[in-house]
Amino acid sequence: MELDPDEISEIRSGWFDVSRSREMAIGLFYGRLFQIAPRAQALFGPDMAAQGRKLAEMLDQIIRKLERPDQLSLDAAELARRHARYGVRPEHYDQVGAALIWMLGRVLGDGFSPAQRAAWAHAYSALSAEMIAAAYPDRPASGPVAAEGRAPGPASPLRVGLGGGENPRAGGEIGAADTKP
Repeated sequence: MELDPDEISEIRSGWFDVSRSREMAIGLFYGRLFQIAPRAQALFGPDMAAQGRKLAEMLDQIIRKLERPDQLSLDAAELARRHARYGVRPEHYDQVGAALIWMLGRVLGDGFSPAQRAAWAHAYSALSAEMIAAAYPDRPASGPVAAEGRAPGPASPLRVGLGGGENPRAGGEIGAADTKP
């Protein structure tokens, strides 16, 4: 996964601002994820506070390694294989991406610039495509991609919603009926 220095700067700037409201941001993220994909909640244990801390720590690690794509790819591949053992399916990545972009938009508000939105969408799309390929090597690597605001890059099987509307299905997320773990 290669990002240009401007994208890395945009991502880090946004994450720094989100980190100041970490607990709220993580709560918004999981609330949106479970709104988009109610059945995905079954993939998590009862301690969502601990899960939220793990998510924040994972995002911190990813963002620290953006300039070391080889190391980031190795770590992400292992994480993806672990998630597959927990029951995560390829289509869940779309849902997580949609919830992530939505949460960033809510926490950053007007500060979530089109450049930040595009950088986050590009990074998430590229990283999640690598994760899907690592966890599901027999899966074809083609399909629709997130559109609006995404920086040019390789095609992936993901569609990350970039809209800020209240419709939980906006942005091409997989519906709850399609997410039985």
